[in-house]
Amino acid sequence: MKIQRPVAGQMRAAAAVILMCLAVFSSACALTRQAKKRSGANVVVQQTGGARIKGELVGVRSEGLVLDTKKGAVSIPISDIKSLWMVEKMSNEGRTAWAVGGLAGGIALGVGAAKASHAQPNDWGDSIALGGAFLLGGMIVGEGIAVLIATRTKKGTVYDFENKSPEEIELILTDLRKLARVPDYR
Repeated sequence: MKIQRPVAGQMRAAAAVILMCLAVFSSACALTRQAKKRSGANVVVQQTGGARIKGELVGVRSEGLVLDTKKGAVSIPISDIKSLWMVEKMSNEGRTAWAVGGLAGGIALGVGAAKASHAQPNDWGDSIALGGAFLLGGMIVGEGIAVLIATRTKKGTVYDFENKSPEEIELILTDLRKLARVPDYR
């Protein structure tokens, strides 16, 4: 009995299919982890002295805000806050939509490239490998677009702290607690 060895194209096709499955699985895992992570709102605080502090809103206390900045955790007393701007972050659904859009675009490009190469039946391994490359590239481009949009979109909500009564400030702080990473921060 003679054992036939697989053709090189078939081996490449099998490897490409395995790589595509791994790429889709790893993207799904990354999106699931991202959806479970709670993060606070991105804010810009204008202080009464003119300085601006950008960071993630970690917690809200009656005496001040706690932000996570590039330099570390910063506590800002309410009396030092002139105003606060909200910077919108893209939802996990938005990021997923862009990643899926990139995936679909990658599949379309891969199929188009395979057809354009006029692949013969024994050349399908090369065509599938090419399609896999476009698939992975499309997912990366889709996620990259999502990140760019997420970091450039401004929500525009401004909270003004100047000339506010203690009751008005407490209402603002109540709203901000809902947007903090740790809503019941102490």
